[in-house]
Amino acid sequence: MSAIVDNVSKTQDTVGRQNNSPLLLFTQNRALSIKTGRIGFFQIFHNGILLRDFLPVKFSNEQGVSEGAMYDCVSGQLFRNAGTGAFVVGPDKVA
Repeated sequence: MSAIVDNVSKTQDTVGRQNNSPLLLFTQNRALSIKTGRIGFFQIFHNGILLRDFLPVKFSNEQGVSEGAMYDCVSGQLFRNAGTGAFVVGPDKVA
């Protein structure tokens, strides 16, 4: 697996990675560890086919509180933070 962060390619050995296992962003104790930063988009390809096309979004959760998440344009699913803490969101952008 590889990622481009600030125009620098980062790689991680994927030997032993199981299909459908979680892909961790902003995590510790991984070869591809990125602990803080901003994501403008995140795409996952397999054999040249776009599987996921994530965009950061802000929405109101069940309690009416603004929360950050990643929206997948391919599946139409909203992916909320599954780890500790929360996605930090900035001010709204005007289109």
